[in-house]
Amino acid sequence: MENTLPERALSDMQFNIKLGLKDSGFTGETKISIILNQIIVKIITHEKSDIIFLRRIVKSMLENEMAKLAFIRGFNYSVVIERGIDEETEENFVFGSDYPLRNIAVTQEDIDKKLTFLRKKKIGKVEF
Repeated sequence: MENTLPERALSDMQFNIKLGLKDSGFTGETKISIILNQIIVKIITHEKSDIIFLRRIVKSMLENEMAKLAFIRGFNYSVVIERGIDEETEENFVFGSDYPLRNIAVTQEDIDKKLTFLRKKKIGKVEF
């Protein structure tokens, strides 16, 4: 279930988008329903995919669609993905500050080292 912000967004539409990612070979189809500010996206694919991977695809796709709507209507919209459900396994994933499949116990020291390493890759030398 996703939300569109602002909460008072008034939209009512349904549409499908075919998915095809060249790098990963992932293909599928989405069925999207937007009622007021509530969005439901159903992904139909033949491959078993990581829930985080699917979340990223859905977020990117919805942000692009909301940008089009924002351009037409002159408003700004943000998409917040709150949960994902695997209909086959009936697993329910609630997204928050931690990703359920990526939460690995590490120390603050490990986090600081990894962040410093990544910052150097992104912006150059970091000094504190």
